[in-house]
Amino acid sequence: MFKNMTLQTRMVSSFLFMGLIVLIVGLLGWFTTSELNQYIDSLGTNHIPTMNGLWKINEGQTQIQSAERFLFDPEITVAERQNTLTQIQLAWKQIDEGSKEYEATPFTEQEKKEYDAFQRSLTLWKQAHEKFLQIEQQYNQLGIRNPWKKSLELIRQKQENSSEFTTIQAALNLRQQMDSEGANNEEPLFVKTKEQASSLL
Repeated sequence: MFKNMTLQTRMVSSFLFMGLIVLIVGLLGWFTTSELNQYIDSLGTNHIPTMNGLWKINEGQTQIQSAERFLFDPEITVAERQNTLTQIQLAWKQIDEGSKEYEATPFTEQEKKEYDAFQRSLTLWKQAHEKFLQIEQQYNQLGIRNPWKKSLELIRQKQENSSEFTTIQAALNLRQQMDSEGANNEEPLFVKTKEQASSLL
């Protein structure tokens, strides 16, 4: 059939065939570019702000936990303690900012359920954290950061019955409460919120 066509018909057919191929390639390119633009737009408006918000939450949690551990140091100075408490306040602000960034992005019903569960755990962790800080504040008000060392000094001086020894005993009791609150309540809630935050990524 192709042999029976004139040269002009063959050339027109070839050009039409080539034109059809170029049109198909062009349409495929246009569809691919359109999908890529949608993906990039979704990445910019949803995924990056979501990841940034979760990063702020995660970083804030880590800073709080690290700062709290420093409060256990019996040799911490007044200035270091105040700096640590300031760091904790700034870290909570960072967590709040991260939560707002995350909440501003659209998410699915399942993601909303997971985020709500995370927020409930975060609230419980914050309450445990605040209770820990209350105990630490009472401990600090006694003015004895290292009750073990002070207790040994009084025992060496044979002053176990002094009023200062009673204060040392109160400090040791509060320190035990700090240890218990941190290990039994706050630490498990911290681990749970970290795991939940990671699952939101």
